[in-house]
Amino acid sequence: MKKTLIALAAIAAVSAAQAEVTLYGVIDIGISTTSNQLSSDANNPANSNFYPSTKQTGTTGRQTGFNNGGLTPSRWGVKGSENLGDGLKANFVLEGRIQPAAGTNPNDHALLATKSSDSNYGAGDSAINGGIFDSQSTLGLSGGFGSIDFGYQLNLQGQVSGSFDPFGGGYVSPLGTYGGLSGGGSSYTGRTSNAIKYQTTMGSTQVKAFYVIGGNTGNSGQGTQLGLALQQAVTPTANIAFVAQKFNDNVSFGAASSSSSNVVNSGSQVPLLSAVFYNSTTAALMGDFQATSTLKLMAGYQSIVQSNPSNATADATSTSQVLGIPVDSVAYYGTNVNKYVTNATTTVTWLGGIYDLSNVSHVRFGYYQRVLGAYTANTKTSADSFLYAKNNQNIFAAMYDYDLSKTTDVYAYGILNQYDSAGGSTSSTTAPQSQWSGLAGLNINQFGVGMRMKF
Repeated sequence: MKKTLIALAAIAAVSAAQAEVTLYGVIDIGISTTSNQLSSDANNPANSNFYPSTKQTGTTGRQTGFNNGGLTPSRWGVKGSENLGDGLKANFVLEGRIQPAAGTNPNDHALLATKSSDSNYGAGDSAINGGIFDSQSTLGLSGGFGSIDFGYQLNLQGQVSGSFDPFGGGYVSPLGTYGGLSGGGSSYTGRTSNAIKYQTTMGSTQVKAFYVIGGNTGNSGQGTQLGLALQQAVTPTANIAFVAQKFNDNVSFGAASSSSSNVVNSGSQVPLLSAVFYNSTTAALMGDFQATSTLKLMAGYQSIVQSNPSNATADATSTSQVLGIPVDSVAYYGTNVNKYVTNATTTVTWLGGIYDLSNVSHVRFGYYQRVLGAYTANTKTSADSFLYAKNNQNIFAAMYDYDLSKTTDVYAYGILNQYDSAGGSTSSTTAPQSQWSGLAGLNINQFGVGMRMKF
């Protein structure tokens, strides 16, 4: 009997020492209709461009189809925690994005490359090269000191802004769709590898620090990031947050050539991509206020300043891959590696809220203004520079969300997306040009319904 009890105690002790592992996720799938669709791809239904980038040059008319993550990006993950004693825990998270309508994981690189021939770029879904854990992959420790995590993870702008956005940083909101807003102008650096994130709470203040170890052959500073965030509970019903980030030798990708001499795989005819390097500095101030028991208001302001890279010479002679993406060795910005004659500033201001009609019925609403500041840029190959006009974009979004249960809800939404027509469209180097390319004066509106289930 004693031996049996000892054996059972030993098994219990071993079991208690094992990490507690949880499988979790969310599936969010919808159907939408877009008034002026810029590109579409049946193999990537999330390519529903109601917030297109400035790279598009035309539209394909109305498009109706599936989209992914109208309220929350679809994803699945495994997370675990092990109690090490004395309040110390070891933690891990492995999380990947999924595209439920297509049964695949999203892939920004493939979408961008395959759309290069017609200059239409799909709305990205925050995945690079089809990584299985392209949302988060971290290992770390937590305890009385706070928490520290190492690996591939979301930076502070992306993490904090979702808490102060009426749509939670989902794709109905430009804070979610424009991945470049958290990535300092590039959707590929909002989530980054080789990252270290530290978080702690001091009284009513949350402090977060973020550092990315970049580096490439000949350029140890390429891709490094520094970030700091402070969140303060001002009163029991009001909170504010400040986030600042610095990106060194950031990168954004574009189409290079679709010719057979410039492909990753001549069988699939996927073209290599071009790359533009620059530094980015972002700053954001956000807040929320529980005005009544049923109404929560949210507001924020974000600024992104792009300037020439710290080490343009090293960037121009970089390897044939950046962030694991094949890049045309002659398709960097060009002979004028330094793109900016004057810095380019993008700002986003938003105001909105969530109103609870009942315990299970909610209305989300928001107004967002995105402003591209005027700036001067070098051309790729000549001594001429181009002037770009200031452009404004106004976005109105509203959603009705109904909870079927604690884990499942359905929603309907509408987005009114207005571009101004400031600036010309000529190739003159003296007259300011529109930064919208072929979108100047265009309205792109989307209406959709969706269903979300958490597990």
